[in-house]
Amino acid sequence: MTNEDIRLVDLDDEEYAAYMDVTVPMYAREMARALDVPLEQAQTAATRQIAGLLPDGRLTPNHRFFRILRAGGAPVGNLWVALQRDATPPLLYVYVIEVDEAARGA
Repeated sequence: MTNEDIRLVDLDDEEYAAYMDVTVPMYAREMARALDVPLEQAQTAATRQIAGLLPDGRLTPNHRFFRILRAGGAPVGNLWVALQRDATPPLLYVYVIEVDEAARGA
């Protein structure tokens, strides 16, 4: 796949909600495993952290949520990035990049 084969499209409200329905529990599972804490505790912490990080949801300033599309419009993943404009030089954080297994290396 070349860079001409993909494009990024902003998530809409419905897509963002579905994305968070998957992302928060995934983050909680990773947190529970890494910190060796009960899943319920990690779920509470993950929910709180993400809510604090994204007070305006997908419209939180400097955060962007994208669907990654293959040429022809087939979705192959998701991307969540944030820009820290007040840093010198400005920094771009990649919070999550997910590429469907079937699309990796293609």
